[in-house]
Amino acid sequence: MTTVPCESGFAHQALFYRGAADFVDSVMSFVGEGIARRERVMIAVPGAHIDLLRAEAPRWNGHAHFLDMTELGRNPGRIIPAVEEFLFEQEGRPARFVGEPIWPGRNTDEIAEATRHESLINLALSQFSVTVLCPYDVEALPERVIADAWRTHPEAISGGLTHLSRHFADARAMCRDDLWPLAPPPEQTETCSFGFDDLLALRARVHHYGLLSGLGEDRAFDLVLAVNEMVSNSIQYGGGNGVLRIWTDQRRAIVCEVNDSGHITDPLEGRYAPGPGLEARGLWLVNQLSDLVEIRSGPDGTRVRIRINP
Repeated sequence: MTTVPCESGFAHQALFYRGAADFVDSVMSFVGEGIARRERVMIAVPGAHIDLLRAEAPRWNGHAHFLDMTELGRNPGRIIPAVEEFLFEQEGRPARFVGEPIWPGRNTDEIAEATRHESLINLALSQFSVTVLCPYDVEALPERVIADAWRTHPEAISGGLTHLSRHFADARAMCRDDLWPLAPPPEQTETCSFGFDDLLALRARVHHYGLLSGLGEDRAFDLVLAVNEMVSNSIQYGGGNGVLRIWTDQRRAIVCEVNDSGHITDPLEGRYAPGPGLEARGLWLVNQLSDLVEIRSGPDGTRVRIRINP
């Protein structure tokens, strides 16, 4: 398997694998090719897959950087900033990234955000000299996931052969809100309107709800901080006010949604890491604190929905 980046130095491929042996052989070939070219490699796959790769290729120690995707990519909005940080460290030298953001067991909402992430890679990383490989377990994942992989990747590898995708879609078209509608909130939610003068009381209310719903003090603080950033954004950029809804879903996760009249035009908003010495704020911080972030925005307003798992 040989991967050839495009003229800009960027390539993005799906890897359709069948079983552990196919996964290991394909990823080892990809990573080994990069190491032979003296390219640094970042590998973010579920923990069990990290163990498989390390067992087969101990010689990679020092040449490949491993991250557990079930941690990094639990909220897919965290992945691109982490990869960009790795690429900036290369100072323009070619690099490789293996990222498996969709694995068996992910729920529908997580798959939707991971699919949007896969499309946004084509916007976010196109200026870098990086070859990106995204494994997909075709035996365990739903057919819709595989079909969407053809839409989010210009190329796909299957059985050792590389195929151009005839279904590849522009990232802005692929991430249109109407393709990924959010389920409506349940009837029973805590709902309150807010403006600047309501921030203190709102934080206290969210903290109290988090503790009553079973969060520990640390995660309750994370919830308050994330909601505070969402609400502050609404006040500053979304018309000066908005509506907060908060509820507990069927998985006992706490869900908070902020609605306002603003319009986010950049699909990568929240995926720009703050520069050195700058304070972490806004939707980037919300992504770091939350287990899932869903942003839907248009001329009629913006909804930002976060989930904090118990």
